[in-house]
Amino acid sequence: MTVMDPTFSVPVSFDECVPQWRADVRALAHRWANVPGLERDDLEQIAWIGLWEAWRQYQPGSSPFVAWARRIMRFHVLDAVRAHHRRSRGLAQWAVSDNGEHTVLSRAIPIDPIRRWVEAETLRDRLRTLTARLTPLERQVLSHLLREEGPVATAHLLRLPYKTVDNACQRIRRKARRIWG
Repeated sequence: MTVMDPTFSVPVSFDECVPQWRADVRALAHRWANVPGLERDDLEQIAWIGLWEAWRQYQPGSSPFVAWARRIMRFHVLDAVRAHHRRSRGLAQWAVSDNGEHTVLSRAIPIDPIRRWVEAETLRDRLRTLTARLTPLERQVLSHLLREEGPVATAHLLRLPYKTVDNACQRIRRKARRIWG
């Protein structure tokens, strides 16, 4: 990355940032371009978006703009890398089997449409049975969890303490184990 004057002030327009930050953006993208499935150009674009957000949200006096911009750009690029890993290695692509001694994960093989439909109907029936036994709070938490929002995000969205949501998750798991064995 290029070394910039730490007293560098916030540019009046974003267009003033582009020539000064081009080397930093390229270096950041190059650093993470070795991740399979991620293109360097895409990472550069994400870094530029991060720089634009840093410029837009910067509050003078809080910290030097250079440090702030680098932090925001790095956050955006790392967030994209993490999202790519979640998509490419997500459990949705894996089959789970339990042979009694340990759980085995293996790549899922495609199944026929009728079997998929039967499994979906079975899951719907189980979810109906489970939700009938849940409290209103537990139903809300479950609906957020089914949308792949974690407990922290769920607590934030419901404006509840994290521990309340965590306790609801534990109760949901307990009730699900009782129903499904």
